[in-house]
Amino acid sequence: MPIVSRELALPAGPRPTPNTSGIAPRWEWRIFQRRVPLRELARFIKPTEPIRSVETYLLSSESAHNVKIRNDVLEVKRLDRITPAGLERWRPVLRVPFPLSADALATACDALGVPTPRVLGRELARDAFFDLVVTPDTRLRAVETEKVRTRLSFGECPGEGVSLRIEGDPWESLAFEHRDAAVVLDTLRLLHLEVRLNTSYPSGLKRILGWPPGPDSLTLDVNIVEARRAPAF
Repeated sequence: MPIVSRELALPAGPRPTPNTSGIAPRWEWRIFQRRVPLRELARFIKPTEPIRSVETYLLSSESAHNVKIRNDVLEVKRLDRITPAGLERWRPVLRVPFPLSADALATACDALGVPTPRVLGRELARDAFFDLVVTPDTRLRAVETEKVRTRLSFGECPGEGVSLRIEGDPWESLAFEHRDAAVVLDTLRLLHLEVRLNTSYPSGLKRILGWPPGPDSLTLDVNIVEARRAPAF
C-alpha cells in the first residue's frame, strides 16, 4: 500500500560531515501541547529513564532547518522531504564541537539561510559565532530550552516524550521517528494520532513564541497546510 502519492522535496544542501554521514535520514512526527497524552498511552508505551539537557535552538525566518547547540556541540539537521500527510524527513549534516572550522561555519550558515562571515581561516568559538552570526542578524533568534526527555518505544518505532521549558514557559512534546515512513504512519494510526498536525522543533518554537515564521514546514506547501489545518496545540 503506497504511503504517499506525492512528496515535496527540498534542496539537499551540503554533504554530511564524517560524524553524521553514517546516520540515515529519519521520518519524524511531533506535536507540542501544554500537556501531551502520555498517561493515556502508558499501557502501549515502555518508557526508559529520563534524560535532562539544556539546548539552544537557532531559529531563522529564512529557513525550516533545525540548528541547535547542546553540550557545546553544534548540530544541524536539514528538512529534505515532506509527504502530503505532513510527515517530514530530516537528514543530519553536522555535529561538531566548538570552535567551528570554516567548513562547519559555512554548513551552519547555509542551513540558517544567512551569509557566511569571513573568518580568515581561524576557528570560531561559541561567543564569536554568536557575535558574528546570530546576535546582529534580525532574521535569527536564539531560544534556550530545558528538556527532560523520556525515550519511548511502540513496536519497532522509537519515540520520545518531552517536558520542556521554552524560555521558562512550560510545554510538552510527543514524537515518533523511523527510517521507514510506513512504520511511523502505522504507529500514529494505531495510537489514533494521525489526525494531529506534525510540527517540528523549529516550526513549533516559532509558533509558541509568536516569532515571524519563515518558509517552515507549515508554509512550504500550501496544499499540505490546507489539508491538515487541525490545531497542534
